[in-house]
Parts: sequence; C-alpha cells; structure tokens
Amino acid sequence: MLCFLISLILSSSVFAQQTGLSENAEKQREFFQDNVIERHNPVIIAFGRPNTKVQMSLKAHIFKDIPVYFGYTQMIFWQLEEDSKPFFDATFNPELFYRTHFFNKDTLEADFGFEHLSNGKGGLESRSMNRSYARLTQTWNPWNDSELRVGLKIAPAYDFDDTNRDYSDFVGPFEWQAVLSLWAAEAVTRWNFGARLLPGGKYGHRFDRGGFTLYTSGRLDSIGLVPEFYFEYVDTFAESLLAYSRRQKTFRIGVQF
Repeated sequence: MLCFLISLILSSSVFAQQTGLSENAEKQREFFQDNVIERHNPVIIAFGRPNTKVQMSLKAHIFKDIPVYFGYTQMIFWQLEEDSKPFFDATFNPELFYRTHFFNKDTLEADFGFEHLSNGKGGLESRSMNRSYARLTQTWNPWNDSELRVGLKIAPAYDFDDTNRDYSDFVGPFEWQAVLSLWAAEAVTRWNFGARLLPGGKYGHRFDRGGFTLYTSGRLDSIGLVPEFYFEYVDTFAESLLAYSRRQKTFRIGVQF
C-alpha cells in the first residue's frame, strides 16, 4: 500500500511538471506568434544606371487584439558605377497605421495611417515631410490561378522642410497601383505584372509631372532560386527625395524577396 501511494505521488508530480511544461510551451508559442516581424512593402535589390535601388521594408503588430501596425521602409539609391560606390540618397519612411476590411475579409482592405519621409541629411540637401493617408485595396480572382489587386492611396503631404516646400508641384496626393498575379506553367510558381501611377500637381491634375513605374517579377521553380526575378521601368519625378524636382527614367533588373 505504501509503495502504491509513493508511486501515485511521484506520478502526480511528473504529470504536473509535464502539464506545466506544456502550458509554458503554449505560452511561448503564443508569445512568438504575437511578436512576428513581417514583410511590409516588397524587399528589392534592382541594378540600374545611374542608381541601383535597394528597398527594405517590415511591419509589426502593436496590439494583440487591435489591428494597429508599425511599418518601416528604407529605400537606398546606390551609385555602384562610381569609384567609391557612394549612396546618392536614401528615404527613411516610418509609419503607423490601422488596418480593417469591408464586406469580405479577402476582398476590400483599408489602411488609415500617418507616415514621415526624410532623407536623413542636413543643410541644403535635407528633404522631409509628413503625410496622413487612406489606402484602399480591392482584390479579385478574374480567372483560375490568378489574382488582381487594385489600390488607391490618398496621402496629402504637409510639414515640408524649407528645402522641398514645392514638392507637391511635382507629385500629387494620389497613388494608383495595380498588380496581376498568375500561377501558370509548371516551371513558374507565380508571375506578377504591376503598374504604379503618380499624377503630379497639388491636386493630382498634372500628368506632365508625377510619373509611373511598370514592373514584373516571377519565380522559377526549375532552378530552385528563392527570390523572384524583378524588372522595372521608371519614368517619374521624386523617385528620390533629394532629386524630387528632376524626372528620372531608368530600367532596372534584380531580385525581389
């Protein structure tokens, strides 16, 4: 009888320890699920002339039960053809936004937020502004193995640096974007075709200003490369903050993660 009681006590102790371990493991799993840093905008390395573009972007959930996010995007323009390989300019873009959905969770997405843009320089090369924005994105599946996303971002700018007070003369408050994704041939996991349009002028009424970007990307399963191939053609003002008043035309090729 004594042996049976001792065995029962030891078994209970082991069970309690195992239960405690499993509860701790579950708490750790929930903690790491809640503390995930995700990709925000595309992560790109694209080689071109005169500037190679490197873009890094992430976002993180701030409140467990409220869809509020902190996002950060950094775009670098790198002059790789110069002897010292200098950075021509960089755009630092932190933002805070609330995300919600209308009608159907997978159909119409809306972000409402605030963002700051700066090139981190001082003196005559300093460029900065703030923007409050609303971004709507509608998703359709027009055919089998396809997805079409069309978005509009309305982002009036204010609090300009003295060196870029006329920024709105070159880029307006509206940004249109469309991306068609296709899952097709066996050798291709996915191929994307995208366009981005930025009308110029304070009210987005000047099409001789602003600009556009056309891009495509895709991943080939047959060669086992994880990032996607990426190609873009840019014809726009204000691709970089430093040269916001100059039109940039360039073709780039690289990879997208």
